[in-house]
Amino acid sequence: MYEHAYHLDFGAKAGAYVDAVMKNIHWERVGARFLRLTERLAHAGPIATVEHDDVAPEDLLARLQHREDIALLDVCLAEDLPMRGDMLPGAIFRAAETIADWADELPRDKPIVVYCIYGFQVSGDAVAELRRRGLNAQALSGGIAAWHAIGVPTVPFTKAENR
Repeated sequence: MYEHAYHLDFGAKAGAYVDAVMKNIHWERVGARFLRLTERLAHAGPIATVEHDDVAPEDLLARLQHREDIALLDVCLAEDLPMRGDMLPGAIFRAAETIADWADELPRDKPIVVYCIYGFQVSGDAVAELRRRGLNAQALSGGIAAWHAIGVPTVPFTKAENR
């Protein structure tokens, strides 16, 4: 823990900073992720993970600017929908929880870049499942948060299937 992370708001009270951080952790989600992981380990042996070939937001931007034919897939958990306000231009939204219902409708003839809010669990799980189904899928490193960080425009979020 680095002093500058908390000093302006908490002064010398490092313990108060830790307490504030701990209060902001979504413990139910952490518990659910841990339970899913331990269940997979117990029943399936090794877990298929996403390889370290995520797409950096700058690389995706360059590919889009060169008009590369890429399918952009926005996945989000239902509980995260209230936090959503925007999405990448040209992306289609699909509910992460229902991947079995729509995965086979995705194009097999072009790369698919998958993103979620932060670019970790949700998009990583989706990419692993899409790859298991034989699709050429990669995750956007850092999710839409990283896209925002490089200052690239977005469009209003919509759950419409034709976006």
